[in-house]
Amino acid sequence: MQKTVHIAGITVIGLILRVLVIGFAIIFIYNYINPPNKIKEYRDSQRQMDLNLIADKLELYFSSKGVYPPSSGTDNSRQGNNCRGDFGNGWNTNEGLYQALVGAGFLEGLPTDPINKTGFCYTYQGSSCSATGCSRYILWAPLEKTKVNYVCRDPRNCKEEVIK
Repeated sequence: MQKTVHIAGITVIGLILRVLVIGFAIIFIYNYINPPNKIKEYRDSQRQMDLNLIADKLELYFSSKGVYPPSSGTDNSRQGNNCRGDFGNGWNTNEGLYQALVGAGFLEGLPTDPINKTGFCYTYQGSSCSATGCSRYILWAPLEKTKVNYVCRDPRNCKEEVIK
């Protein structure tokens, strides 16, 4: 009587099928989750929260002083011209917005953009200004995912828009 011996093993075709199934699962999960887009969404939501915080503090400042803080031209978190400069990595402590909100105790520090490199920064500009302050302001940051700006204008009106 002859015994039949069964050897458990994986055939080449079985191995290829398993690799294909796992590969397709990984591709599907990666495309569904899309980590680069999620990171952009996170940074955009952080920008919106930061600008909303600054806008809230600007309204408190306005309630206290009757004006918005003057800007030193265009104040931004990169200390450069329209976020293009590479002069520093934070707000200039001598600029109007920093002095008004941090110097007067409305904030412990001004938030900076999650990237805070060329092209990505927070910018504040007072308008309709006199010697005592400004009656209007604009505060903005570029968003990565939608390629528009998140803009806050007085009085505390924040939304996505294109700055012209």
